[in-house]
Amino acid sequence: KSNEEIAVIGYSCRFPGDAWNPEGFWHVLANGLDTVAEIKSDRFDYRLYYSDNPDEEGKMITKNASLLRDNIKEFDNIHFGLSAIEAASIDPQHRLLLEVSWEAMENAALNIEMLKGSKTGVFIGISSCEYANAELYSGDATDITPYSMVGASLGSAAGRVSYFYDFKGPAVTCDTACSSSISALNMAVDSLRNNQCNMAIVGGANLILTPETFIGLSKFNGLSKDGKCKAFDHEADGFGRGEGCGVIILKRLNDAKHAGNEVAALVKGIAIGQDGKSNGFTAPNGLSQQRVINQALHNAKVTADDIDYIETHGTGTALGDLIEVEALSEVFKSKKDNILIGSVKPNVGHLEAAAGMAGLIKVISSLENKKLLPNIYHKNPNKNISWDKVRIADKLMDWHKPDGVRRAGISSFGFSGTLAHVILEEPPQDKGEQLDELPSHLLTLSAKNEKALKEYVSSIKKQLLQDESSIRDITYTSNISRSFLNYRFSAVGKSKEDLLANMDQVLNNTDNEILIQKSTGNNKK
Repeated sequence: KSNEEIAVIGYSCRFPGDAWNPEGFWHVLANGLDTVAEIKSDRFDYRLYYSDNPDEEGKMITKNASLLRDNIKEFDNIHFGLSAIEAASIDPQHRLLLEVSWEAMENAALNIEMLKGSKTGVFIGISSCEYANAELYSGDATDITPYSMVGASLGSAAGRVSYFYDFKGPAVTCDTACSSSISALNMAVDSLRNNQCNMAIVGGANLILTPETFIGLSKFNGLSKDGKCKAFDHEADGFGRGEGCGVIILKRLNDAKHAGNEVAALVKGIAIGQDGKSNGFTAPNGLSQQRVINQALHNAKVTADDIDYIETHGTGTALGDLIEVEALSEVFKSKKDNILIGSVKPNVGHLEAAAGMAGLIKVISSLENKKLLPNIYHKNPNKNISWDKVRIADKLMDWHKPDGVRRAGISSFGFSGTLAHVILEEPPQDKGEQLDELPSHLLTLSAKNEKALKEYVSSIKKQLLQDESSIRDITYTSNISRSFLNYRFSAVGKSKEDLLANMDQVLNNTDNEILIQKSTGNNKK
């Protein structure tokens, strides 16, 4: 299995602002939006730490960041089998991983209950340990609960996901700083190819909770004053911090085909390297970047001419952007056409340990939509960079590929010196199974409690109103590729309008005994 191709069969994300799910993420990217805003007061009062003077002790140079839209304290602990006190002691990054991994498996049309006991591996990129400040090192030892040590441990990030789903494959937490997510992906690919697992969940998470990291990065001269990542722009003055979580689901391609899984992309090749000695521990090394990209091309058995686009690390630091473009220019100097580049960071900020997941899911979405997304900052390219061999993707454009298949590379570089590059390819175009048209459609939804089920019904109603997908496809998926949990709702209708009417009934009626049924435990599909 050492050379078997790896398939991405599902994914989900929660990124800043309206990029709350894959559809919202696409909307933000396609419309060239950024998500920068003032730091929310529920995190910390930035006014106590903000200063225009980067040399002032204990102060941070920015008051802005790209933060998640909703309250990160909200968590359905009952769904994940946790008591309220235990859930409160768990790092919210871990809670986010639980939620987004569930959504990613649903996106992959997997029956989650059927995966219990399976040889599924979990590989998580995570670096921030800010929650430990509140849970373990607040100065009040009486706040420490029986769950605090495990709840604040970075190693629990992968283990808790495996525990909840009862997975038996490897569970590994990976920290290589900003390249953590793609380093975790590299381990997952190896694990699938050497048969340590039959399916892999790969994720990355990062949350902004305290001012200390801002202060440290300000002293390091890493942050931009306005909180924006102006990648490749002449005014680039540092990166803006962002937060969020992304998760993808992997299988060996042959296994995915055999199981009838829909394939979103192929992991064609991946490579990990190191800066080694450079001008400073955190300084980039262009020659090392060239080596890791060339190694990824070699592992994928493709050439520079086979790659259409590079999703760069692209943080918006003057030195980093310059060295990265120089390295790409050298790697792709023999390519017939200029290589197109872009960065997701101007849209959602630098997600640090989860940054690779943001770039990866951006490219997967581009492959699915056959469109290349715009880099926000393109009107004033850095005048110190030679643009002879490289061109910024400056607008939403069709991803034309008359000959061959679409391929893109994703770079992820950590200040630890660990470099990662992965090459994705569009999957083979299979004609799906043609199903007979039915006179009526059955929609089934379920959750672990009535409140969650009502929220699910409301969410699906909103999706039905916005989505132009076939009602046949939506109802088919609801029946064959969802877990059947204790509280259940079903509706039969000949049209979308019929189903919406049934959903309105359960959402507007306080007596739901007829419309919502609770499983007795003997009525499981």
